[in-house]
Amino acid sequence: MALRRNRAEREARGIPERRRRIAVRVEPEVVEIPEWARKRAIRGLTTGEDFVWLYAGDARLLEQKDRRDGGEPAVIAVEFRICKMCGRPLLGDDAAARRALEAAGATSYMLPCGDTCYEAQRDGRWRRVRRRAA
Repeated sequence: MALRRNRAEREARGIPERRRRIAVRVEPEVVEIPEWARKRAIRGLTTGEDFVWLYAGDARLLEQKDRRDGGEPAVIAVEFRICKMCGRPLLGDDAAARRALEAAGATSYMLPCGDTCYEAQRDGRWRRVRRRAA
């Protein structure tokens, strides 16, 4: 009941609900990482020869494919967000803290994600990385 009341209060104040997003690191054991998975990799996160960061649905497909072929893929799932100010990808506790901050107020997305957020916003380093990875 309290959750509904809190949600109604946030909606009345114009604060949209922030859903939890998950990024999954998949390292297949048997299969090569297919081209579709490389194209759908999360921009801004490192991708190697033997692993890729994907959103949950795509990660599940790659994981199932590896298991069908007899592999035991290494899978790590963490919360994921992008800072709306500088474009930096945030993982794990940083992402959870950012989601909580964004849920706190209608303009809280304008607060920096860290010490280097304003500097990164000015020079556009994370925006360039995310564009280049496309």
